[in-house]
Order: sequence, then structure tokens, then C-alpha cells
Amino acid sequence: MDFPYIESFMGPCFVVIWLSFILYGVFLAQVYFYLITYNDSFPIKLFVILLWGLETLHVAFCIHVMYTYLLINFATPERIVRVIWSVGVSHVYATLISSRFDLCSRHRQRSIVR
Repeated sequence: MDFPYIESFMGPCFVVIWLSFILYGVFLAQVYFYLITYNDSFPIKLFVILLWGLETLHVAFCIHVMYTYLLINFATPERIVRVIWSVGVSHVYATLISSRFDLCSRHRQRSIVR
């Protein structure tokens, strides 16, 4: 069975995930700078640490996805068509991260308006 779309799909996925790893490094630098520089309240620092933990887990699941699809299932295209469990979990973590960030942004906007 021939799957000609695999190269055109997995190549860009590989590049995008590596770019997200670079942005994760920038995020880590920002978290470290924030924690050693600013003297905010404990709940805000705890929120930043929570986001750091969620993003770290998200990156770990992305690594698992790429490892499974590009290394374990290499040269077996019929197995690449199946979606593995870490794809769904990665999307759940991405949703948790973005929703937490949105809640924090709304809280900051409300505190500025008052």
C-alpha cells in the first residue's frame, strides 16, 4: 500500500515541532528571569510554575509523537495512519495552557480597568 502524503505531512510536522522546542527554550528563559527578578504574590508565581509544568508535559508528549511516528514506525506507513494516544493528550494540554493563559489575561485586564 502506497502512502504518498506521508512525506508531505510528516516533514512540516517535524519542522514545526522543532520550532516549538526553540520557543519552549525562550519560555524557560522567561520563567527563570521572572522567578528570580520579580517579587509578585505567591498565587501569581504558583500560576507561572503551573504553566511551566503544563508546557513541559506538552513538549514531552510532542517528543513522544515524533519519536513514535518518525522512529518506531519508520518504513511502516500503515501504522503511521493510526493516531497514537499522545496526540490526544498533547491537544488536551495545549487547550489547558491556552485557557489558563486567557484567564490570567482577563484577570489582568479587569485589574487594570478598576
